[in-house]
Amino acid sequence: MTDDDDLGIELYPAPEPARPAPSSIPPPTYTPPPPEPSPRPRRFGCPTEFWAWAVGPACSIILLGVILLVVFLGAVIGRAQKSEPAEAATAPSPPPSPPSPPAPEDYKIEAWGWATDAVRERLKAPSTAKFPWYDPSSVACDANWRYIISSNFEAKNAFGVPLRGLFTCVIWFDQPNHTYHIQSCDVWSP
Repeated sequence: MTDDDDLGIELYPAPEPARPAPSSIPPPTYTPPPPEPSPRPRRFGCPTEFWAWAVGPACSIILLGVILLVVFLGAVIGRAQKSEPAEAATAPSPPPSPPSPPAPEDYKIEAWGWATDAVRERLKAPSTAKFPWYDPSSVACDANWRYIISSNFEAKNAFGVPLRGLFTCVIWFDQPNHTYHIQSCDVWSP
């Protein structure tokens, strides 16, 4: 057999090198610096505490100025009210003007709603009817409270097929009774 040293195999590991002895100086410790004193927040040059503000010299002058201004304005306004003649204060105000009577143009949008209701009554599937948004140019009126409404619509027929159609309604509005009467309502759909 051969010697273990000749093969280059180490049977036992070599001992670790010796560590140096700890020094007598303790490791440095971190101490944060003392916080800097923060300046007190100030408003208009016055401290924020109320009593310090009320007693502070700069704020006392401002407060005194505000009080004097309020007293001065009160005296001026009071003197101006006393100098008005008593007759003007007791003079009756003119009666309010009566409201102007409504014009036929004021009811155009209502006529549009009446016409769409009349068209729905004449359709096979009224719940499927779709009308365009109200357009004032599609409603004409005269001084006799008669409205002519012309527009288009989309609705389904009896077979469920959506179709587009046209309608023209003539509606008379009885203004004193606030009722409307459909004189004619023609619906065209292919």
